[in-house]
Amino acid sequence: MTQVSSEHVDEVVPVRDEAATEKLVATAAEIRGNTELTSFESRQHLARLLGAHHDPDTGLTSFGFWAPELGEQRIVDKIIQLHLFTPVDDIDFTRPLQAVPFHHFEVPLTHDGDYLWAVVDGIRAGNAERAGSFYWVQATTPAGETITVHDLLADSVPYGSFAPAEVYDMISLERNRADLDHFATDPEPPTSILELHIPTATAGGTVADLAETYRAIGDKQRRGRPLDPAEQVYVNYDAIQPLPADPTIERPGASTTFSVVVQIDEMAGLVGVLLRHPENKNWGYDNIVASSSAVNPSLLRTRRPDELVALAEALHALPEPMMLIYDLVYGHADNQALQVLPSRFFKGPNMYGQDLNHQDPTVRAILLEMQRRRVNTGCDGLRVDGAQDFKFYDPRAGQVAYDDDYLQSMSDVPQEIGPHTRRMWMIFEDGRPWPDEGWETSSTYRDVIELQPDTYQWGPLIFAHNTPMLEGFWSDKWWRVEQIIDHGGNWISGCANHDTVRRGTQVDPDKPINRFLGDDLPTILDNAYDNAAVTAVSYALLPGIPMDFLQATTRTPWAFVRTTDDVYGVKVMCEEAGFLDWQLTDDDYRRSDVMWRTKRHGFTSRSGLRTFLGRIGGLVATTDYDLEAMAAALARDAVPEELRHGAEGIGLLAFDFMTDVHELCNVGRHLSLLDPERVEFATAIRVLRRRLPWLGHDCRADDLVEKVEKISRTAGDHVVYRGHRISPDGSVLVATVANMAGSPVRIMADELLTVDRSPWPELTSATATRRIVSPGVEVDEKRLTLPDGTGAVYLWENLL
Repeated sequence: MTQVSSEHVDEVVPVRDEAATEKLVATAAEIRGNTELTSFESRQHLARLLGAHHDPDTGLTSFGFWAPELGEQRIVDKIIQLHLFTPVDDIDFTRPLQAVPFHHFEVPLTHDGDYLWAVVDGIRAGNAERAGSFYWVQATTPAGETITVHDLLADSVPYGSFAPAEVYDMISLERNRADLDHFATDPEPPTSILELHIPTATAGGTVADLAETYRAIGDKQRRGRPLDPAEQVYVNYDAIQPLPADPTIERPGASTTFSVVVQIDEMAGLVGVLLRHPENKNWGYDNIVASSSAVNPSLLRTRRPDELVALAEALHALPEPMMLIYDLVYGHADNQALQVLPSRFFKGPNMYGQDLNHQDPTVRAILLEMQRRRVNTGCDGLRVDGAQDFKFYDPRAGQVAYDDDYLQSMSDVPQEIGPHTRRMWMIFEDGRPWPDEGWETSSTYRDVIELQPDTYQWGPLIFAHNTPMLEGFWSDKWWRVEQIIDHGGNWISGCANHDTVRRGTQVDPDKPINRFLGDDLPTILDNAYDNAAVTAVSYALLPGIPMDFLQATTRTPWAFVRTTDDVYGVKVMCEEAGFLDWQLTDDDYRRSDVMWRTKRHGFTSRSGLRTFLGRIGGLVATTDYDLEAMAAALARDAVPEELRHGAEGIGLLAFDFMTDVHELCNVGRHLSLLDPERVEFATAIRVLRRRLPWLGHDCRADDLVEKVEKISRTAGDHVVYRGHRISPDGSVLVATVANMAGSPVRIMADELLTVDRSPWPELTSATATRRIVSPGVEVDEKRLTLPDGTGAVYLWENLL
């Protein structure tokens, strides 16, 4: 390390508080010695002590780390130091690269078995206005190797999970919340959900931008001003569900995100640190689990956790408050997690990276503690990703079993904000026996519901492998719709989400496609997932909780975005090659602002790039993903010189391709192109569902949902869903008809009345209280004509 001289800069020197540290160590010992606690309960209590806890009233900060790997190593003189880095000046967190002077202090830690403890006075805690002290633990082995221990339960990681964490004043952040009263009541199931991806949900792509969007909408609503289509797409839902906001994997580079590069003044403890924003454009599911109690810093404009609290406040302050649902990924971890998590966290490799060892009581306790700290930032519900991944080998049964006890423990984690304690509303994505062969037909999507009747699961129409642009889809899926009719009240329903829309881009264009949806593939995909017929059926006819995906409702492209690694970047690019078929036309590709980074690699046409990616995709399989072998094969191809990419060039192409795709997936690029009539129809349907929450309950004996094929004399095949729902008190009737697929359908208006009209002899289509008809439907006094993908909903009220 280079040393340069500098003037001494005064700073309060952190000092270990011996008495407080002894008390902390004694508390840990008391927990371990409590014979009334099970081994797991003991570790749960210990997990509460882990991390950095700053008390603004006393100025003390307690530190706790679980570091079993240090017990397996011979540490020089048993000296294990807490390294503290306090910035001399304010940090401008908006700058992607900067050199900053820090005060560097070392504080000894008490090594207590697998745990490390210390209480320190004089620590600077971060808040919205300033950076706090950064910290991690380092120890040295006799061989001179430095072992770094990260805080797995950090509150703030402005430079990612591989850099030191930041001490943050979470107590003051909670005390000053504007929505504390909101947490006095338990959350109720929403009537509908909007799923969104924070980096692409607004033009700015941060939590702060999303909060500002909802604050602006709330202001207009309170003033009685109408919303424009670009605002309507965000509201009249009861909840938003962002894709995971946890720290994700990061793109490796020559320099880290927090590098001590210069010794400014050794006597004064001054060092120069190079700070770099981590490169992690990601769809959110490539997680490393470490620091999952914190927010992915790439989602924060200011790199301050306050942004997430501000989003919750904005949602809770709307005239019709909306819930905030977090998406948690604790079933697996990317291989990068091996660099930061203790080895006991892992059971072994899987298709995502690593299986987590939930059977280790300490790992189990820490994961639940991560969840507890996350929910204490102010959400109302949780979605558990891949719940079928929580498995273990049961030696008593001699087979692999699902860890349903852990799923129950997740539901039991309380939220504690201010004086209020409550349970979260829970959704589980559980498709067991996925990924076993035949899971698409054998999965019941009810395993968790049967054990926890107050929870919800993703239902069969919202799960990953649905492709409604294929011919026959809505006819083939009718058996699943019948299940929704019978017992779908606790299912999340609808058809578009982050999985299904991406799955649509992977459909082979040569398969039988429903060409009634459009004249080209991008239009077909848009109409398949932003489909008025599906909206009408999901919101006005079927039980369950409908969920929309913002990219679908705004007709914005979508893909599995990932620029975060050099290892699998090329493979990921090839897997997203269908993006070029289903999300872009040739005219789109010719625009100067579309795929401009990729074009620098010589790909001036969409078809040329698609052909190249097809060739690369084939080489991924034939070379066993050997980039050098792939480059050599390309060199032998009869292609122009500028397209003969070497191994490094292929990697750079993958990075630019995914960066371009990420840019095209931003909703802000498409809000001005929204069809006002289509948005108005969808909004009206959501408002109806909000007014009539009983539509989400299981169908009753006097309800009817049916599939009718070829019900008109119009030439051509079509699949129609129709039926009615009656309120429990019999005062409201809702009738729906939707052309799910095929040629236009002409029906008499009174055919909507599939109900027995004897109790209401005057009931006709003309007496309906309200009629909600999607764009494209032709309506006259006696009949309706419904093209493919359209629907109509009629409402009769005050029937008693």
